[in-house]
Amino acid sequence: MILINETTLLAVLAATSLLGLVSLASIRMAFQIRLRHACQHLFFVALAAVGGSTMLCLACRHEGWLLSAITLGTMVVGATFDGGKIGRTRPLSGSEWFQRG
Repeated sequence: MILINETTLLAVLAATSLLGLVSLASIRMAFQIRLRHACQHLFFVALAAVGGSTMLCLACRHEGWLLSAITLGTMVVGATFDGGKIGRTRPLSGSEWFQRG
């Protein structure tokens, strides 16, 4: 069992959760390609940090693991959900399929 100060652990949890949610919001709002790449790197670093803080809480047997786990799940779902904005096309009907082929 890892021994760590309760206040320090809560500060780490709050900071990583906030970083994770801010990085998720930034990746969803970045429209310029250069800014988007920087936001993606920040998101992956934050994803690793939130996952690490979840594992740290589990190793310490601290109840704060739930906050990190919720943030981690929100980040994963938020990163994969595009809301139907990008690349939405209507499906081809049977006759259109054979005409294109």
